[in-house]
Amino acid sequence: MMTKSSQRRVVITGYGMITTSGKNSEETFDKCSQGLSGIDYIRSFDTTGLPCEIAGEVDNTWIEEFEHRTDQRLRKFSSRGLRLMRIAASEAAGRAALDQVGNRENIGVSLGSHGDNPDIEDIKLIHRFYDGDGHWDMKNLLKAGGYPFLHFFRRKPDAAASILSTTFDCRGPVLSLVSACAAGSQAIGEAVRLIEDKKCDVMIAGGCEATIDFTGMIGFILLKALCEKYSEPQKASRPFDRKRSGFVMSEGAGALILEEREHAR
Repeated sequence: MMTKSSQRRVVITGYGMITTSGKNSEETFDKCSQGLSGIDYIRSFDTTGLPCEIAGEVDNTWIEEFEHRTDQRLRKFSSRGLRLMRIAASEAAGRAALDQVGNRENIGVSLGSHGDNPDIEDIKLIHRFYDGDGHWDMKNLLKAGGYPFLHFFRRKPDAAASILSTTFDCRGPVLSLVSACAAGSQAIGEAVRLIEDKKCDVMIAGGCEATIDFTGMIGFILLKALCEKYSEPQKASRPFDRKRSGFVMSEGAGALILEEREHAR
């Protein structure tokens, strides 16, 4: 990966993921190579009345197993997507021996993520103090207890990148990409560019998302984008099939450790 204006080469020294098919790269690869799908009926909330009731959900026990053995001081600030990203990034960092990099100002983060969705109770609370003309009754909202700070913080699109950089003591450039389905790929591209441009030598790059909830689903249902015709959830995701009827929502995280080649040696 190199531009005409740069002779700095970028290599991958670590990778990690957590998906609906596995809690790490090996498990995910094994399941996919066997043709096994992680798509199933949604269990995390009541889908009654929704035209699409399937998605790819990550097993909660995988998250709990990881968090049980790691520092949880930043847990309350973390969205579900970031919790998944910490798992993926930890796997990648372990492969790359990231903890052995002495100059932490030489390590950056480039992450594609969009923050938490508001839940229905959040929407109901805020709606009470909105007049429909773009005006907010802030005085009475404060009297009612205000909007919970942590709910607001977890919805910030830059929160995941900020906390990830703190978790791994990355003191170099920190980028947060919010370009929808392209965010993770763009984050990797931007990380490569930063290394080529000598802004740093190491980057954690990737993407995470966890939007399997009512507000996350209803948005794509209104867009008519989700698969609504299926008899078996595991066979519903078939984007290249002539009889495809939409895509299937899923959650997960993937991370790469990118390094300038000479630094990696």
